[in-house]
Amino acid sequence: MRLIPSVLVVILALHFPTSVKAQRNATDNELYASYCIGVTIEREAMFTPIIPEMLSESDKEGIAKYKALDERFETYLVSTGALDGRGRFTVAGLESALKRGESDSHQCQIIYAKCAPLFGADGKPVSPPPPDEPLPGSQAEACSKRSPYCVRSLRCQGADNLPF
Repeated sequence: MRLIPSVLVVILALHFPTSVKAQRNATDNELYASYCIGVTIEREAMFTPIIPEMLSESDKEGIAKYKALDERFETYLVSTGALDGRGRFTVAGLESALKRGESDSHQCQIIYAKCAPLFGADGKPVSPPPPDEPLPGSQAEACSKRSPYCVRSLRCQGADNLPF
C-alpha cells in the first residue's frame, strides 16, 4: 500500500516539474566549459591591440585559436541546455566559473610577464634580470606553469571530458 503513494509522487515529479527540479545545479563539465570561456575571453583580449590594423600574423592565429575554443565551449553549454534559464543556481554557478576563468588567465599573464626577464635569449637564467628584454617562450612558460593560476587556465587548451 505504501508503494502506490511513492510511485505517484515520482510520476508527478516527472510530469510536473517543481521548483526544486527546475533549479538543478550546473554539472562539473558545464562549470568547466564556462570557466574556459572566461579564459578564452581574457586570452583573446591579450591578442587584440587597440588598433586592429597592428595585428601580426601570430596575433591573428592566436585570436583564431581562442575563438575556436570559445565556440566549442559555448556550443557544449547550448547543447546541454545550461543556457536555457533552468534556474538561478545554474546561472550563478556558470557566471562565477566564467569570472574565475577570466581572473586566472589574467593572473597567469602577470606571472608570465614576471618570469620573462629571468632568462636570457639562450634560455639560461640571467642575473640580474634584464629590464624589458623578452625571453624565449618555453622558459617563461615553464616558470609561469608553476603558478596555480596558470595550471588551471592552461587546462582549457588540452584534452578534456567534453564530448565534442
